[in-house]
Amino acid sequence: MKKLTPDKWRSLLNYFVADADSLRPVLMKPFEQDGYVCATDTHVLLRVAKKYITDDYSTEQKTPNVANVVPEQNPIFAISANNLRDAFVRCGIDYNVMNVDCPYCDDQYEVEWEFTDSDGDKHTKWDTCPCCDGSGSIPNGSGHYLEVGECAIHAHFMLLLYRTMVELGIDKVKVSKGDRQQFLFGIAEGIDIVIMPAILKNRRSKGVTKLKTTRL
Repeated sequence: MKKLTPDKWRSLLNYFVADADSLRPVLMKPFEQDGYVCATDTHVLLRVAKKYITDDYSTEQKTPNVANVVPEQNPIFAISANNLRDAFVRCGIDYNVMNVDCPYCDDQYEVEWEFTDSDGDKHTKWDTCPCCDGSGSIPNGSGHYLEVGECAIHAHFMLLLYRTMVELGIDKVKVSKGDRQQFLFGIAEGIDIVIMPAILKNRRSKGVTKLKTTRL
């Protein structure tokens, strides 16, 4: 495993935190818990043993109990970086970037709203794009899912997994499954990623790409 600088760890952890619209501000930055530094938006979690981190992420705020969602290490299959790259290519995702230009708004990051009143008259108004919140970019992989162990996972979350593997020089991860259908990806000793599956009415619908796995 590659040794990361404090700046690299800081950047990697910040990919996993909640955004500014979060109802739980404490999740907008990493936090320490039970010997780990944790970063999560409640859908995806990066947990890193404190021995790897030099920054202080201690907090007096109440944080969620991460141990409640981390499955036991009981690997059922493995996923390689090549498997992930292949799946991203098949669904048209550039695995080298984390964000892409928002396809829904104009160059002013606005969209046109239309409202029809009770008389049938239509009214329009330009306002901040609700998809990118006026930033002009959205998470890469939005609208796409990878089928992992018969569950669908948001492609962007799997992109976070891939980015972590690349940064740490890890070629293959072992995968365990919890009682809530969540997946634990064992990156290295003391470094894990937990991802909750998406709920789709039709797992075989457009936008779901099967990810090749290797049985252990």
